[in-house]
Amino acid sequence: AAPVMAAVFGDGLHGATRFFWWLHALIFLGFLNYLPRSKHMHILTAIPNCFCRSFEPVATVPREEFTVGKVYGVPTVDKFTWKDLLDFTSCTECGRCNANCPATQSGKTLNPRFVIQDGKHNLVANGKMLLSGRVAETLEPLIGESDDKVGTVGEESIWACTTCGACMANCPVFIEHVPKIVQMRRHLTENRAKFPEELRGFYESIEQRSNPWGIIPQDRTKWAKGLDLPLLAADDSAEYLFFVGCAGSFDSRNRKAVIALVKALRAAGVSFGIMGVEENCCGDSLRRLGNEFIFETLAAANVNLFKKYNVKKILTYCPHCYSTLKNDYRQFG
Repeated sequence: AAPVMAAVFGDGLHGATRFFWWLHALIFLGFLNYLPRSKHMHILTAIPNCFCRSFEPVATVPREEFTVGKVYGVPTVDKFTWKDLLDFTSCTECGRCNANCPATQSGKTLNPRFVIQDGKHNLVANGKMLLSGRVAETLEPLIGESDDKVGTVGEESIWACTTCGACMANCPVFIEHVPKIVQMRRHLTENRAKFPEELRGFYESIEQRSNPWGIIPQDRTKWAKGLDLPLLAADDSAEYLFFVGCAGSFDSRNRKAVIALVKALRAAGVSFGIMGVEENCCGDSLRRLGNEFIFETLAAANVNLFKKYNVKKILTYCPHCYSTLKNDYRQFG
């Protein structure tokens, strides 16, 4: 190309070189200034977001402090943490989250990518008001009746999430989708009492009888009839607490699995005991659904029992109890 350029510009080749060099530099510098206001902003924020990622699986959400007049959960974008806001601006729109989301793939309205994108649009729309220090009541709402409006997340989508974490496991820039959805659920549940009608009976059963089916707590040990299992209330010298959970205590199919596990533990010579009717629901579903108040009540009650019986090691066959006791209960000591 050099002879061609020399023929075209002749003696002005040196000037043309300087012109095209500066043209290229100005276009590049102009593009850098355009980036923060464009859909390409993730070019600037994705690397810091990867650097600030959690090095442990994000399986839980922060506790809440319950005081009179407080707004719980996240109704507006200013209630999110700095990491959440960084997540919003770091989405590359690759679509891996919704490609692996069971709710999206089964035809639900939830699309994890759109949740993050709506968060970004809401943040940008409220940017000037946030920088000017205006209070949250003047901000564009984050939660809407439907997903029709850009910058709002529809309630139906919020409740469609199974909190499985497939979106987070497949995100190349480590965006944390599920905690944001749980925080929005908290606001709907605790501040506005807006949740699917099916949850009304579930919440009441858990709160009043500490199990999802509303079965009387005295039936929690029916599955153990004839097995002569040691109760920690009678002898707390057992090495392990066997935390049975609600499904193992009340569901007929799961009872068979629990009894089989008891036989295996005895055959292996494991020292264990149960809490019997004193055992409460671990509260896993409550926390994922945003009913943090009742979850705190159950968790505190269980932790007090653990301390009362000097429990140091816990066995459970239920994956929900396992995840909650291992991760969420750390916040309760």
